[in-house]
Amino acid sequence: MHLGLLRQSRTYVVASAALLTVLWGFRAGSQATTAVYGSTSPPVAIDGMAADATSAAHASATLAAVYASSGVPGIAAAVSVDGEVVWEEYLGLSDVEAAIPVTPETRFRIGSVSKAVTTVALSRLWQEGRIDLDADVRRYVPEFPGKDAVITPRLLAGHLGGIRNYEQKDFADSSHIDRRHFAETADALAIFADDPLVATPGHGYHYSVFGYTLLSAAMEGAARKRFLSLLDDLVIEPLDLGHTGADSAGIPGRAVAYERSSEDGLSVAEPLDFSYKWAGGGLHSSVRDLARLGSALLEPDFLSPAALALLTTTQTTSSGESTEVGLGWRLGTDSRDRLFIHHAGNISGGRAVVLLYPAQGVSVAITSNQALAPLMIESTAQVLAEAFLLGREGRRFTRMRPVASFEYTWMARGTEHAGSLRYCTDQADDRIDLHPELGQWAARLGSPLPEGGAPVLPMLQAGNTAFIPVITPAGAFAIDVVLGADDSLSGAVSGQYVRVAGPFQAERSDSICR
Repeated sequence: MHLGLLRQSRTYVVASAALLTVLWGFRAGSQATTAVYGSTSPPVAIDGMAADATSAAHASATLAAVYASSGVPGIAAAVSVDGEVVWEEYLGLSDVEAAIPVTPETRFRIGSVSKAVTTVALSRLWQEGRIDLDADVRRYVPEFPGKDAVITPRLLAGHLGGIRNYEQKDFADSSHIDRRHFAETADALAIFADDPLVATPGHGYHYSVFGYTLLSAAMEGAARKRFLSLLDDLVIEPLDLGHTGADSAGIPGRAVAYERSSEDGLSVAEPLDFSYKWAGGGLHSSVRDLARLGSALLEPDFLSPAALALLTTTQTTSSGESTEVGLGWRLGTDSRDRLFIHHAGNISGGRAVVLLYPAQGVSVAITSNQALAPLMIESTAQVLAEAFLLGREGRRFTRMRPVASFEYTWMARGTEHAGSLRYCTDQADDRIDLHPELGQWAARLGSPLPEGGAPVLPMLQAGNTAFIPVITPAGAFAIDVVLGADDSLSGAVSGQYVRVAGPFQAERSDSICR
């Protein structure tokens, strides 16, 4: 089935601006066949803000390449700076059969990004003095059985509460949790309430969707209000997130959820009921809403500094080990030592991420209507954000495509891999040979990398440093390099979620392209 590339863009660049763009011919499941590059333009006005067209071009090129390479039916992405969406783009189809394109109003299943929304509501509830994060959860949910241990809302939000996650019995035909409707949160507690803890609360990190079901029950008990109404009051209405809410069939504008298998290709995902996990994985949202949510965390009239600190400060186990998870949000640092907080989601027919750089005020979100696509969604978000981050930091940067090629060595886990990075005169041949371990990792997760290397986009250069986006069917990641006076490159693979990392060194060799 030919899906084409359906693009709805808000880069807000006037027609006279010669943007650097990428136009990809695409057939579902195949790689891009063509790439046409233009040139950069000076900054232009974006909804009253000064925005650099190079930043928009970098994001547009990356998203188009990921869309073409991954074969996802539809994808959307947005970047917000200081609370304003400065770039957003919509590619592909929200409904393949009806040929309905993805638009700013398209709602996607966001899976575990729901946890990030939940903990923003929890932070505001705490900010208002309506919940004690360190109280025994049974103060708010007295019907939950005692476990001979104190489970608190803080521990539940950080996956330290000892509550189990999914087990096979949850999906037995007679009690399949995705095919039952739970009218009340208290009803869903019965799924796991009588099961033993998997660890003493506070002693170890154990990811748990059901822990968030218990957390939402505690929020209801503290506020004396149903969980979905709390989300409306504390997050959705204050931020005007008009395309965010509980996911269920029949919602106008919701993207059709798709699954892909090597045997059957693309198919519509079966209808499911997520009422047992609204808080931990049952919401839908638009990409614009998610980008707005991330940036809103920095607004002092929405979250106090103390409430924001709950999200951006790691919790620790009872032995003092950092979990790199705050109140629900995960913490990371990129190759330039910038702190970011984030959460990704993967669910039947949906993939999403929201990622925020607090110090720079830059928030990025991506949504799609296929599970596990793109697989490396966190590193893809980091690549999308990079040019906007450099702009916020006042660094002069340009998109450049040197007519050169490099022989390199890539050290990963003590093993040296030799390959080539090819920037040739024919843009279709701009590629990098990838370390075999990266290909093996991607293949195990269902996104095998192509033979003959992966496409690279033009370098994003700032001074003597450069950022090389690498495009794979699993998503985008980057190589951060330093440009030597002798035309050499040295650096490291960036992207916290790329499983192969190590030093990268390259020497120019024009013979590669001949």
